[in-house]
Amino acid sequence: MADTDSERLELSVIESTAGVSSPGRTTDERSSVRHAPSVYEDDLPLHPANGGFHAYAFLASATLVELFCWSIPFSYGIFLNYYNIHLFPDGQGGGKIALVGTLCSGVMYLVAPICFRLSSAMRDWMPHLLASGLALVIAGLLGAAFSTRDWQFILSQGLAYALGASILYFPTVAFAVEWFPDRHGLAIGILFSGAGAGGLIMPFAIEAMLNRFGHRITFFILSGIFAVAIIPGLFWVRPRLPRRSLSSMDGSSHGGSVWTSAAFWILFACNTMQGLGNFMPGIYLPSYASDLGLSSTAASLIVSLVNGAAVPGSIVTGWASDRFDLRIVILASTLCAALSTFFLWGFSNSLAQLIPFALLYGFSAGGWSSTWSRFGSAVGGENMKVSSTAFSLMGSSRGIGNLLAGPISSALLKTGGLHYGAKNYGALILFTGATLLVSASGSLFKLNGCGISTARLGRTKRAQ
Repeated sequence: MADTDSERLELSVIESTAGVSSPGRTTDERSSVRHAPSVYEDDLPLHPANGGFHAYAFLASATLVELFCWSIPFSYGIFLNYYNIHLFPDGQGGGKIALVGTLCSGVMYLVAPICFRLSSAMRDWMPHLLASGLALVIAGLLGAAFSTRDWQFILSQGLAYALGASILYFPTVAFAVEWFPDRHGLAIGILFSGAGAGGLIMPFAIEAMLNRFGHRITFFILSGIFAVAIIPGLFWVRPRLPRRSLSSMDGSSHGGSVWTSAAFWILFACNTMQGLGNFMPGIYLPSYASDLGLSSTAASLIVSLVNGAAVPGSIVTGWASDRFDLRIVILASTLCAALSTFFLWGFSNSLAQLIPFALLYGFSAGGWSSTWSRFGSAVGGENMKVSSTAFSLMGSSRGIGNLLAGPISSALLKTGGLHYGAKNYGALILFTGATLLVSASGSLFKLNGCGISTARLGRTKRAQ
């Protein structure tokens, strides 16, 4: 009977601990450690995987961190609409102010490999690392409060906030597989659903505060909310396994490198294309709604529906990636998002038509990141180091697509005469749908002769 993922993790901890010869212990004491069910190197108990108080406390706290960290970039369409009306009317900000949103989310994805290495190197100093990330997040929000020019918003809300949020949120993703080795697709989906929940709640709150207090007081309030809400949960965001057990698992039966894997490059390319078009609706739907003559409340509703639909989308996609052929999940997510963009957004000219698009697009495109855990398994197999590196590079590839989306979208909005979509949005909508459609090619990997193992990209079979 094959071992499950959690059994392999527990066994590696026991073996690595049993091999330690502590000078202060007798042979009998070392024997008792060897036969103990599971212990840390410092004799602290190893908490159960896949369930139990500590596992669920980690998941709840990690989801809360995701909710707040991603609420600002996922609500940037509301900020952009406010900036264009009150701070940079008549296009005074040019295309630069739109770059704040894509820079923020792009950097948060792009630095994923660096944060992965950082969270691995500082496992024993995790509270200090998380505290520094939160401090940088609050500094970015306070900097935006005093910003009056586009480059100031780029540095504060776009860059400083993004770097702090990356340091704060990425360890939650990196440690999820340790706490839920048998259900990490579902765990990642629940964790990422926090980002959608933040995007559902925060646009209404941000719009109300901006309209009543202006951007300066709004950022002051947000700084206080972030500090009060996040600090208590940081205690539970910690790794489950000792460092030595991870070292032993790096030498598992599946060797190789990320850079020489055909599976990695195919999935990397598809993920980049998905990131190139994924955030366009979230950024431009408020402006699109305003150009249709809809109220700011209606614009906030559309953004909230996109983000809110990503909550069940993330959970369902993560659950499906644990149980079904990954190619089917890729195809379903990308095709649904692309077709809804072409046929629902492209022909929408009222709130009643935008609502179905927001729900369908948010559900399908919003759950894409939940597949990354299985992307990592497809590349690294049982080698946790390779799988984790592949996972982090998927975040980086999405960041590349996201950063390129800013200047490309600004150029596309200057294109007219397509008679498709409202005003000058036709080229932008077509580009968004096309990039999502191209990303569906990841489901065709079996036909390209690159030697990708069907078993690795197929469904994970559990021992009965």
